[in-house]
Amino acid sequence: PLKIGDTLEFRGDIEVDTSSANQEIDILMSLAEGESFPYELNIIHLYYKSISSSNKITFMFRIYMGDEQTRVGGARFRFASDDNADIQVNGWFYQITEV
Repeated sequence: PLKIGDTLEFRGDIEVDTSSANQEIDILMSLAEGESFPYELNIIHLYYKSISSSNKITFMFRIYMGDEQTRVGGARFRFASDDNADIQVNGWFYQITEV
């Protein structure tokens, strides 16, 4: 039921255990999946100098339904790192603002 011009705002609450020194992690949002022009947006990029556990990460992210592919295509959060990591999702929140 989303329309062009609507926005979705997400809050994510996760914990990450890194496995190596100088580890970089990215949390991304893949949008318009299954459509002609899928794309990704970077939500957060973090760098950990040493191995650590229970790194609490909270982020807010807003998506604008600016085109039909974003509106009808699939979407998902994605975690990326060159090194292994354990992730625990503590919770999510989302809010839709309609035009």
